[in-house]
Formats: sequence, C-alpha cells, structure tokens
Amino acid sequence: MRKIELIIARMLVKITFYLTYLFRIKKQRISIISYFNDQLGLEYTKLNNELIKKYEVKYDLRKFNNTYWGKLQYLFSFIYQTYLFNTSAIVILDGNSFVLSTIKKKPQVKTIQIWHAIGAIKDFGSKTRRRYQIKDYDYLITSSPYFSEVFAQRLNTDINHCYDTGYIKSDYLFDKDFISKQRTLFYDKYPQYLNKKLI
Repeated sequence: MRKIELIIARMLVKITFYLTYLFRIKKQRISIISYFNDQLGLEYTKLNNELIKKYEVKYDLRKFNNTYWGKLQYLFSFIYQTYLFNTSAIVILDGNSFVLSTIKKKPQVKTIQIWHAIGAIKDFGSKTRRRYQIKDYDYLITSSPYFSEVFAQRLNTDINHCYDTGYIKSDYLFDKDFISKQRTLFYDKYPQYLNKKLI
C-alpha cells in the first residue's frame, strides 16, 4: 500500500472499530478471514464442515487484487473484517491481518493463525519488510514441532501458544478417496498420460 492508501485504510478501520466496539461478542460466532482465497480452499473446507455443525460461521474471503478497483473492494473488506473482530468469539486467519495490526482487539476475542504455508522455507512475517506490524495472534497451528519456534518468532507469538497438530492441507495426502478422485479428474483431462510413469 502506498502511504496515502495506508492512512485511508487505517482511518476506516479505526472509525469502524470504535463504531462497532460496543457490539456484543456472539459466543457462537467464528469468523474465517482470508486474503489468499475468494472461496473456501482445501485447508478450510474440512474445518468449515465441522464448524458449521455447532457454530455460526462468518466469512471474509477475498483474494487481494492490486488494482484500483481491487484496493477499493479491499477497503470495504477491512470494514467488514473490523466488524467481525468486534463481534466474533474466535477469528481464524491464514495470513497477516492489516485490521488486527491496526486495532487493539477485545481480550475475549481469540485469534487462531492457520498460516497458508505448511513449512517455513523462506523468510516471512516479521522477518520481511512490512508496512504494518504483526501482532495479537492468540494461537498458532503448526505442521510439526520442528516449525513451532520459527512460526512463533515470525508471527510474534509465544511458543507456548503453538499447537503442532499438522495441517489440514496435508491430510488430503492420506485420504485415499480424495487421491482416487483427483487421479480420475487428472486422467479425464490428460488421457495421453494414462499408463505413463508420473512423478
């Protein structure tokens, strides 16, 4: 974001934050926010299917588009995200959050970071050049104990708040039905590779 865009975005978030701060937190509301996907991707589909059985689930799924129209849409998205931060018991994220970096969230609202990458091969988070701070994640989900320390450092979160549960994305690698379905879809699309050795 350019400096003027950053100022406008911060102002909108702060105004919305104060206007909605007194709204009641809905204990049964869980919000899922992503700026990598405009629909529920693999990592969220299974999670969502379980959550909707017991909770009211709200979504702000918007893939960032670096055009004027895309930036304008994202400003409206920031307003909605701010409302969700003020009214949800839990907010689940898959990346950095400009809104969370701008507000001081209510202590009762818990944030769970399910980072979009399974591992930590390159620098990310606070180890990269940033226009806004990374803060206020209550819990991190990591793929293994091997990555916990790296994720905790990069996302400015206490290592004791990392949960090494594995990643939903990697669950699909062990799902025989999913693999079979994908194989069928692949060969339907590329029949010339049938009976060839593929890696």
